[in-house]
Amino acid sequence: MTLFNIAFTNVRKNFSQFSMYLGSLILSVLIYFTFVSLAYTKSIGVIFDKWGIGGQGVFMAAAIVLILFVAFFIFYSSNYFTRSRKRELGLYSLLGLRKGQIGRIIFYENLMMHVMAVVSGIVIGVFFF
Repeated sequence: MTLFNIAFTNVRKNFSQFSMYLGSLILSVLIYFTFVSLAYTKSIGVIFDKWGIGGQGVFMAAAIVLILFVAFFIFYSSNYFTRSRKRELGLYSLLGLRKGQIGRIIFYENLMMHVMAVVSGIVIGVFFF
């Protein structure tokens, strides 16, 4: 069994544990997608032109601030999720996996979760926007 198969099976069988982390990732992607979609809406551009404000500059500055908040939120929820799985990771070590292999399993799990979050967040954002 490869490390990717272990990670995939772990995500599939423990989806209830992963669901809160996945929900926070989807919410982050959804918020950012909605905000950036608003930045490129023509009607908002017309409003900014009427007011004489550079709308794209304001939205890009706000997007950078939003990225910082989302990055902090994802970092915090990722740390919380990793701390809650400390026993599981210790069990992997007891079973003989090296730190690099455990790190790859965590990487594959996070990769799967982030891909699901990006796809789900954009699809939900398209339907709600």
